[in-house]
Amino acid sequence: MRLRTAGLALAVLLGGPVLPRGDLRAQRGSSYEQLQTFSGLLNQIRLNYVDTVTTTQLVRAAIDGMLRSLDPHSFFQTRAEAEKLLAWELGRTAGAGIVVEDVDGRPTVLAVLPGSPAARAGITAGDRLVSLNDTTVAGIAAKTLQARLLGAKGERVRLEL
Repeated sequence: MRLRTAGLALAVLLGGPVLPRGDLRAQRGSSYEQLQTFSGLLNQIRLNYVDTVTTTQLVRAAIDGMLRSLDPHSFFQTRAEAEKLLAWELGRTAGAGIVVEDVDGRPTVLAVLPGSPAARAGITAGDRLVSLNDTTVAGIAAKTLQARLLGAKGERVRLEL
Protein backbone atom coordinates (compact mmCIF):
# COMPACT_ATOMS: atom_id res chain seq x y z
CA MET A 1 0.00 0.00 0.00
CA ARG A 2 2.85 2.39 0.78
CA LEU A 3 4.31 1.89 -2.72
CA ARG A 4 0.96 2.53 -4.35
CA THR A 5 0.52 5.76 -2.40
CA ALA A 6 4.07 6.84 -3.18
CA GLY A 7 3.52 6.05 -6.85
CA LEU A 8 0.35 8.10 -6.89
CA ALA A 9 2.09 11.03 -5.19
CA LEU A 10 4.96 10.78 -7.66
CA ALA A 11 2.56 10.77 -10.61
CA VAL A 12 0.87 13.88 -9.27
CA LEU A 13 4.22 15.58 -8.74
CA LEU A 14 5.51 14.68 -12.19
CA GLY A 15 2.43 14.99 -14.34
CA GLY A 16 -0.20 16.87 -12.38
CA PRO A 17 -0.89 20.53 -12.82
CA VAL A 18 0.79 22.91 -10.44
CA LEU A 19 -1.94 24.87 -8.69
CA PRO A 20 -1.44 28.33 -7.29
CA ARG A 21 -1.89 28.58 -3.53
CA GLY A 22 -5.35 30.21 -3.90
CA ASP A 23 -6.63 27.25 -5.95
CA LEU A 24 -5.76 24.87 -3.11
CA ARG A 25 -7.93 26.92 -0.76
CA ALA A 26 -10.75 26.75 -3.33
CA GLN A 27 -10.37 22.97 -3.53
CA ARG A 28 -10.58 22.68 0.28
CA GLY A 29 -13.69 24.86 0.27
CA SER A 30 -15.20 22.74 -2.47
CA SER A 31 -14.47 19.56 -0.49
CA TYR A 32 -16.14 21.07 2.54
CA GLU A 33 -19.19 21.98 0.46
CA GLN A 34 -19.35 18.45 -0.95
CA LEU A 35 -19.20 16.99 2.57
CA GLN A 36 -21.98 19.36 3.66
CA THR A 37 -24.09 18.18 0.72
CA PHE A 38 -23.40 14.56 1.64
CA SER A 39 -24.23 15.18 5.29
CA GLY A 40 -27.47 16.95 4.41
CA LEU A 41 -28.57 14.16 2.09
CA LEU A 42 -27.63 11.54 4.67
CA ASN A 43 -29.80 13.29 7.24
CA GLN A 44 -32.74 13.69 4.84
CA ILE A 45 -32.66 9.99 3.94
CA ARG A 46 -32.36 8.94 7.58
CA LEU A 47 -35.33 11.10 8.59
CA ASN A 48 -37.63 10.78 5.58
CA TYR A 49 -36.96 7.46 3.85
CA VAL A 50 -39.92 5.09 3.92
CA ASP A 51 -37.92 2.31 5.67
CA THR A 52 -35.82 2.70 8.79
CA VAL A 53 -32.14 3.14 7.98
CA THR A 54 -29.36 4.04 10.33
CA THR A 55 -26.56 6.51 9.78
CA THR A 56 -24.13 3.60 10.13
CA GLN A 57 -25.85 1.69 7.31
CA LEU A 58 -25.87 4.71 5.03
CA VAL A 59 -22.25 5.70 5.67
CA ARG A 60 -21.10 2.09 5.18
CA ALA A 61 -23.01 1.90 1.88
CA ALA A 62 -21.44 5.19 0.78
CA ILE A 63 -17.94 3.91 1.64
CA ASP A 64 -18.56 0.64 -0.20
CA GLY A 65 -19.90 2.49 -3.25
CA MET A 66 -16.98 4.91 -3.27
CA LEU A 67 -14.44 2.08 -3.18
CA ARG A 68 -16.34 0.06 -5.79
CA SER A 69 -16.14 3.07 -8.12
CA LEU A 70 -12.33 2.91 -7.97
CA ASP A 71 -11.74 -0.70 -9.02
CA PRO A 72 -13.10 -4.19 -8.29
CA HIS A 73 -10.33 -4.96 -5.79
CA SER A 74 -10.69 -2.13 -3.27
CA PHE A 75 -12.87 -2.79 -0.24
CA PHE A 76 -13.39 -1.71 3.35
CA GLN A 77 -13.50 -3.94 6.40
CA THR A 78 -14.20 -3.02 9.96
CA ARG A 79 -11.69 -4.05 12.57
CA ALA A 80 -14.14 -6.71 13.80
CA GLU A 81 -14.47 -8.18 10.29
CA ALA A 82 -10.71 -8.24 9.80
CA GLU A 83 -10.24 -9.93 13.19
CA LYS A 84 -12.88 -12.56 12.29
CA LEU A 85 -11.07 -13.37 9.04
CA LEU A 86 -7.75 -13.61 10.84
CA ALA A 87 -9.27 -15.92 13.47
CA TRP A 88 -10.65 -18.10 10.67
CA GLU A 89 -7.27 -18.20 8.92
CA LEU A 90 -5.70 -19.29 12.22
CA GLY A 91 -8.34 -22.03 12.67
CA ARG A 92 -10.03 -20.41 15.68
CA THR A 93 -13.48 -20.02 14.08
CA ALA A 94 -15.65 -21.93 11.62
CA GLY A 95 -17.44 -20.93 8.45
CA ALA A 96 -20.56 -21.95 6.56
CA GLY A 97 -18.46 -23.57 3.84
CA ILE A 98 -19.18 -21.25 0.95
CA VAL A 99 -17.07 -18.88 -1.08
CA VAL A 100 -18.93 -15.70 -2.01
CA GLU A 101 -17.94 -13.36 -4.85
CA ASP A 102 -19.60 -10.41 -6.53
CA VAL A 103 -20.97 -11.49 -9.91
CA ASP A 104 -22.69 -8.76 -11.92
CA GLY A 105 -22.84 -6.68 -8.75
CA ARG A 106 -24.68 -9.33 -6.75
CA PRO A 107 -23.25 -11.62 -4.05
CA THR A 108 -23.08 -15.09 -5.55
CA VAL A 109 -21.97 -18.46 -4.19
CA LEU A 110 -18.84 -19.26 -6.16
CA ALA A 111 -18.07 -22.59 -4.47
CA VAL A 112 -19.41 -24.87 -1.74
CA LEU A 113 -16.96 -26.91 0.31
CA PRO A 114 -17.83 -30.62 0.32
CA GLY A 115 -19.17 -31.84 3.67
CA SER A 116 -19.72 -28.28 4.91
CA PRO A 117 -22.91 -27.02 6.56
CA ALA A 118 -23.74 -25.20 3.31
CA ALA A 119 -23.36 -28.43 1.29
CA ARG A 120 -25.61 -30.28 3.75
CA ALA A 121 -28.20 -27.48 3.39
CA GLY A 122 -28.25 -27.92 -0.40
CA ILE A 123 -26.56 -24.65 -1.35
CA THR A 124 -24.91 -24.84 -4.76
CA ALA A 125 -22.50 -22.71 -6.79
CA GLY A 126 -24.37 -19.98 -8.64
CA ASP A 127 -26.93 -19.38 -5.90
CA ARG A 128 -27.46 -15.65 -5.30
CA LEU A 129 -27.37 -14.45 -1.72
CA VAL A 130 -30.33 -12.19 -0.87
CA SER A 131 -30.10 -11.85 2.91
CA LEU A 132 -27.93 -12.92 5.81
CA ASN A 133 -29.54 -13.20 9.24
CA ASP A 134 -32.60 -11.28 7.97
CA THR A 135 -30.47 -8.38 6.68
CA THR A 136 -30.45 -7.68 2.95
CA VAL A 137 -27.01 -8.06 1.40
CA ALA A 138 -27.57 -5.76 -1.58
CA GLY A 139 -24.59 -3.44 -1.89
CA ILE A 140 -22.44 -5.30 0.65
CA ALA A 141 -19.04 -6.39 -0.65
CA ALA A 142 -18.35 -10.12 -0.92
CA LYS A 143 -15.32 -9.83 1.41
CA THR A 144 -17.56 -8.32 4.07
CA LEU A 145 -20.14 -11.07 3.62
CA GLN A 146 -17.43 -13.69 3.84
CA ALA A 147 -16.42 -12.29 7.25
CA ARG A 148 -20.04 -12.23 8.42
CA LEU A 149 -20.37 -15.94 7.60
CA LEU A 150 -17.71 -16.80 10.17
CA GLY A 151 -18.31 -17.60 13.81
CA ALA A 152 -18.01 -20.17 16.57
CA LYS A 153 -18.48 -23.79 15.53
CA GLY A 154 -22.17 -24.68 15.76
CA GLU A 155 -23.31 -21.05 15.53
CA ARG A 156 -26.24 -20.67 13.13
CA VAL A 157 -26.68 -18.23 10.26
CA ARG A 158 -29.83 -17.71 8.22
CA LEU A 159 -29.29 -17.34 4.50
CA GLU A 160 -31.90 -16.42 1.94
CA LEU A 161 -30.89 -17.42 -1.57
